[in-house]
Amino acid sequence: MDEGKQLAPAVVGGTLLAGTGVAVLLANVILLNPVSRTILSVAAAGWGVWVLIAQPHNRRAGWTALACGAGMFLFGSLLKGLVGFAGAALIVAGGISALSGLFRRSGAR
Repeated sequence: MDEGKQLAPAVVGGTLLAGTGVAVLLANVILLNPVSRTILSVAAAGWGVWVLIAQPHNRRAGWTALACGAGMFLFGSLLKGLVGFAGAALIVAGGISALSGLFRRSGAR
């Protein structure tokens, strides 16, 4: 019974890491595909222009939103690749964590 209690955190932690990796990859496919990426970048740039025009006292937020929209449009493919790599790395880390939890000795802490 004690051995099962010791294995549970490692397996649950590994499953959580792998599940997070899957969620990151799904979000990558949904939010960073070319159409969604273009819509997000145009919306951010539009918001930035609106803030610059409608709220002249809040110029920093307008320029920041405009820069973020331009950055998403220009470097979206790089971002998609980096997020995909991070998702795959989380899945691999979760698998390694779960496997290492299964092979731990019951006396080791």
